[in-house]
Amino acid sequence: MLNILMECCKNKKYVAVYTNTSDSSKFIFGRIISVNTNNIAIYMLSPDGYFDGVVVKQIDDVLRVEIDGQYSEKMQKLQSLYNQKPFEYVLDDENIPESLLLIAQQLKQVVAIEIMQSGFDNIVGFVEQIENNLCGIKQIDSYGYEDGISYVRLDEITQISCNSQDESRILKLWELNREYTEKCKEN
Repeated sequence: MLNILMECCKNKKYVAVYTNTSDSSKFIFGRIISVNTNNIAIYMLSPDGYFDGVVVKQIDDVLRVEIDGQYSEKMQKLQSLYNQKPFEYVLDDENIPESLLLIAQQLKQVVAIEIMQSGFDNIVGFVEQIENNLCGIKQIDSYGYEDGISYVRLDEITQISCNSQDESRILKLWELNREYTEKCKEN
């Protein structure tokens, strides 16, 4: 499987990546932008063809890869309708998760982190610091309010999502809450 994923990355192929053992019909669609023996990073597209962030998953989670199917053709047509700025940041192939976290920190983007194969986002927020195999996240709840700080060891992270529609929505709510708070202070 690793060789196929590396070839797709090299050729900038759009692929459907199946990782859900409880529902084998679910998949992530997009272009592989980085891959190594442990992780894969995928530039995701929503079912409507919009950019839907970048996800980093463990290679061991990949159950199946579908290439050049009708779905892929449909998605490329839909994507061509939109003038979207591509993800231009280069991930370090040696350390994909940490490099995505560093990019998110630089761009002040919200990330969602899954820990220990939990199946859901354990930590959502802004990357505050990364050092000594530890990542500090300023947590943001689903309403866009700050909710403390979480620290997690990098080797416990099994998935990172950055700039997807979910994280973008939380970021917008956080920005609106800050604007509202600033206006209240002025009055």
